[in-house]
Order: sequence, then structure tokens, then C-alpha cells
Amino acid sequence: AEAVRHQAAELKGLETKPGQELAGVELVLPVAASVEGRVVAPDGRPVPGAEVTVVSADSAGGFAFPDLFAQTDGDGRYVLDGVPPGSRTLEARAEGYRRGVRDLEVKEGDTTADFTLESGFQVSGRVVDEAGNPVVSVQLMMVAGRSFTDLLSALSGPDGAFHFDGVQAGTFRLTARKTGYAANPQGDTVTVSN
Repeated sequence: AEAVRHQAAELKGLETKPGQELAGVELVLPVAASVEGRVVAPDGRPVPGAEVTVVSADSAGGFAFPDLFAQTDGDGRYVLDGVPPGSRTLEARAEGYRRGVRDLEVKEGDTTADFTLESGFQVSGRVVDEAGNPVVSVQLMMVAGRSFTDLLSALSGPDGAFHFDGVQAGTFRLTARKTGYAANPQGDTVTVSN
């Protein structure tokens, strides 16, 4: 069961037989909160289509609560319903911008969390074969550390060129895959800095 300003709940183990009626079944929905706000660019313009996610505060891997995400509207506004009260971390992501992170104390009722997303770096290059010829349609991925929460992907074009937009500063593992070519699962290390 789900309801506004309540956490979703599930009751397992109920069994009925044909023609049997179950009475007195009770499902308790814990109280939750609503988090709302805006996501804007550095110049104050709204960022439509940004994804705002509640991330588990007790997970070093950055595990997101499965159903607690929202997408901003044309004015950059979002609403997250059913957020469990307590210390929470929110992330906002949008193509072409660096990821925004906010730590906040969520209380019953409404909590406001606005984000200003900074423009990200662009990482670009070309994929070529041993003879220096461009290789088209290569799947490229940049991963920060061992976690796939900061995964960026790109596809090489007809001239072998690729680019990643909105990259944060940090160290990434860059991998490339294409059928018919040897894969390097460890990838290459790419450092992005000012």
C-alpha cells in the first residue's frame, strides 16, 4: 500500500483458500515526509528533466531508495513523496552538469532542498584501431571508483570521436567495448581536474 506522506508498506505471508475470507488484516503505513525544491543552473535558469534521488545515508556505495526519485518540470521544480524521516542525502543529476549532493534532516511534513548544478567538464577523444583508423559504435564507459552510481556512457561516432559531458572532477576508469575487438575490463585511468 502507498499513500502521500507515508512510507510504502507490504504485508507478506497472507494465504487464502478459494471461498475463504480474510478479515481484520491490518497494514500500517509509517509516517513519511515530502521533500520539494528546485534545480537550477549557475545563472539561475531552471534545469528541466533533472533527476533527484534519495540516497541511503548508511550506504557507502551510494544505494538509492528504489522508488524515491523525481524528475524536475519545466520550472526546475520537483516533489519527492514518502521520504522516511531522518538524515538523508539527496542527489540531483542532469546531462551537461555536475552531480549535486545535499545532506539534510528530513522531518515529518514538508522539507525544502534546492540545488544549483555547476557546469561539468567535457572529456573527449577518439577510438582508433592499431592502424590508426577510426572505430565506430564503440561503447565507452567512465566509472568513478568501484561504484556504478557515477557511471557515464558514450558511443563513438563515424570518425571514432566520443565525448562525455557534465563530468565531475576526480579519477575515473575508462573502458571501451566492441564486438570483434579485445576488451580491457580494467580500463584506463582518466583524471579530470581544474
